[in-house]
Amino acid sequence: MAVALLFGACTTGASTDGTTAASTTVPSTIPTATTSTVTTTTNPPPSAGPFDGLTWPGGTVPVDTLLFDDGATLSSVTLDGTVTEVWDHPDVPVLWVAAGPGGAGVAIAVNLNADDESDISAVLYLLNPDGTIDTVDTVDRFRTLESPIFIRPPTEPDTPARLYWIRFSGEIEGLTGRMLNDVMVATDDGPRQVTVPLRDHEGVFTLSAYPGAATFALSLFRHNDLPARLEILRNWDFFASSYDASLLLWSDNEPLVNTDLFTGVAWLTPNTYVIPVNDESITDIRQLQLFRMGCEWYGGRVFSEGTDIGVGYAEFPWPLLPGGPDQVLILTTDAEQRLFDDPDATVFWTTVNIDTGALKPTTAQWRPGAWAWVSPADPADPPQEDYCEN
Repeated sequence: MAVALLFGACTTGASTDGTTAASTTVPSTIPTATTSTVTTTTNPPPSAGPFDGLTWPGGTVPVDTLLFDDGATLSSVTLDGTVTEVWDHPDVPVLWVAAGPGGAGVAIAVNLNADDESDISAVLYLLNPDGTIDTVDTVDRFRTLESPIFIRPPTEPDTPARLYWIRFSGEIEGLTGRMLNDVMVATDDGPRQVTVPLRDHEGVFTLSAYPGAATFALSLFRHNDLPARLEILRNWDFFASSYDASLLLWSDNEPLVNTDLFTGVAWLTPNTYVIPVNDESITDIRQLQLFRMGCEWYGGRVFSEGTDIGVGYAEFPWPLLPGGPDQVLILTTDAEQRLFDDPDATVFWTTVNIDTGALKPTTAQWRPGAWAWVSPADPADPPQEDYCEN
């Protein structure tokens, strides 16, 4: 399979007098041989970067394990701490990894050294089960490629999963206060931009989904930080709630919570997900809230609350991850403090049970790099009838 590149325009806003509005910059997030079930494209872009022309061992990566890349080796890590090398690749800063449904296909976003705005600054690759590697997208102007997810298009749920991602610029449009990031999707014509209707001072910051699902969540970055820096939305286009939704338009995105935690949303199953919640201007207390598809109007069920949950500082970023259908993976506040005291300290992932809220240390060591959870393939669609009695 091959994928194509479509260099999309990403312009700053024009003011009413015809001049270009000023922009500012905010930091990026930094986590940061089987038949494929992922649709890619057929028109390859100019290949680029350290993986150009390479192959990898292929097959599927093991499910119910962590996927980790330290910039030199892609590895599978079990919760008991067993590390299995998947692919030893050229050294390069790896920003994101994501596994396709059932571990079929791996997306890897890497950063390149760019000296000029015209230089390629990031590349998104797809590692196919047959061992080939496709260049999915490249960007210049010091942008990055972030938050890859594999989902079935919500308006085309009977089709294979596609790869979506964000072209991340970090620039803020001076006229509207919107972050100038673009959501992209792989199509037969190459990467295409997905329109996401937004208000002023908002921008799509991250994407999250259960691999192969037809629903997903997105976080919005608020430039004005009111009432919190991030707002988490869940897309409802699968339910045909908006007639104009399409492959290239995410039309109905409903708000769930506001939060100042940047660790992201963890999808345990196609229909259950966990959101970390905190308002740092009010309290240090952090919550983990469990949501069920179609039951969001009841709110999230708080199953963990306190100060034991880390916050994912930029110095030592980590993503909130599923650890199976009944637990999530975090770094604790104690682990983060040990890293601040000694950046070379050995710390481990901790599980949080969604039923009891109990924290249990694992023997899987956290290290700087890109992390993801490899989930089993699950074709379940969102429930069509009310099942929210509990």
